[in-house]
Amino acid sequence: MPRRSATRPLRPAGFTYLELVFVIIILSVLYVLGIDRLLKIRADAEAAALAYTRSGFEVALSLQLASLAAKGRLHEATRLLGANPVDWLAQPPDNYAGAFTPEEAARRVEPGQWWFDTRARELVYRVRFAEFFQPEQGHAPEVRLKIRLVYADNNRNGRFDRQKDDVLGVRLVTLTPYRWLDEPETG
Repeated sequence: MPRRSATRPLRPAGFTYLELVFVIIILSVLYVLGIDRLLKIRADAEAAALAYTRSGFEVALSLQLASLAAKGRLHEATRLLGANPVDWLAQPPDNYAGAFTPEEAARRVEPGQWWFDTRARELVYRVRFAEFFQPEQGHAPEVRLKIRLVYADNNRNGRFDRQKDDVLGVRLVTLTPYRWLDEPETG
């Protein structure tokens, strides 16, 4: 039989209900804060992956243009317009779904995937964590990219004329402005 101390009463080991409630509250707060931060980290990772993949497309486009320039055929840069930049990569991104019409893409492309819009001739990324993504008003949570010609408008008519204007290059442009948010969008 255990000996009792004269100065201290024997107390069962473990938590009291009050201590247990405090521990549960503290763990709940830490859990909520951790989940909130985890969601932001996932959105940040998506934004970084999008930027990284886009830079790969831009490098592929630059290599195509450099190849034409090296062969003295820079005037043929217009054939790059409307092309699918994924075709120039040694391997498509793991999250590339394919080339589709918008109707096909609505059925087959999941959030977090790239696809090529065969009708508009645009490369599209469907955003996965849309609550942290703010597109221009009225647009879907996606990033749309298109190859545009850069040229010297020698005759100043506002459009490219093969016979009169000089091709300076091509670039991959974002068609609708967007931004990534620090806090999830509500409402």
